[in-house]
Amino acid sequence: MSRLQSKCSLWFEYRKGRLTTSNFHEIVHTNCEQLSRPSLLKKIMQYNPAIDTCATRWGIKHEEDALKMYKNEMMEQHSHFELQSSGLIIYEDYPFLAASPDAVITCDCCGKGDEVKCPNSRRDNVLDKLCPHSLKPSHKYFTQIQGQMALTKLDYCDFVCWTSCGLHIERVRADSDFLLNMEQALRLYFINIVLPELLTQKEHDDMIACDNKGCPTEWYHVQCVGLKLVPKGKWVCFKCKNSKTTKRKKKS
Repeated sequence: MSRLQSKCSLWFEYRKGRLTTSNFHEIVHTNCEQLSRPSLLKKIMQYNPAIDTCATRWGIKHEEDALKMYKNEMMEQHSHFELQSSGLIIYEDYPFLAASPDAVITCDCCGKGDEVKCPNSRRDNVLDKLCPHSLKPSHKYFTQIQGQMALTKLDYCDFVCWTSCGLHIERVRADSDFLLNMEQALRLYFINIVLPELLTQKEHDDMIACDNKGCPTEWYHVQCVGLKLVPKGKWVCFKCKNSKTTKRKKKS
């Protein structure tokens, strides 16, 4: 149902609140003890509208060109090569993890694997200046690819970099220990950062916090408390305004 990916509303719906492999690198480099990257959380929760830039429009426009060139080259080198579009794949062991390969590939000689294209903003640049001979383990795309293979339970992934000047294909093999090394960081981020946000949605722009430290609720939807906009300065909820504890603090 979500094979159209960004062109499908279900793809966005099922991604909301899940850690997807495109965010793995940033997540494992985030301090869970303090929300050091609120923009990452907002991206995971899909609070911000999709970014529409010249680079993304160019990438969407030429996606079919990249796939066609990649498929033609692979068909010359591999027996019965096939390429299928892929939707969102949710990891069975931890359903809060998900991956969206650009395509799933198969051939008689190599079996089944993933394909991921990168990146959208390269345009007419020369490939030799853009693509390293091999992805380093410290690179964000290496993290994404390893996470993707672990979640899809496949043994290899083709990293494809396309420009109008040519095509770069690098086959990356699965590292069984890679996800295990990331697993704790991913779980901690989901439990400590994403799960509380799923329950409270306090980072949403339509939420307001009560400034009384003893407030049992703390976070409210703006519309639920009769406000149109978040007021400037301190704000105390109706319950705390009428509580004995708050009145005593004001008297003292």
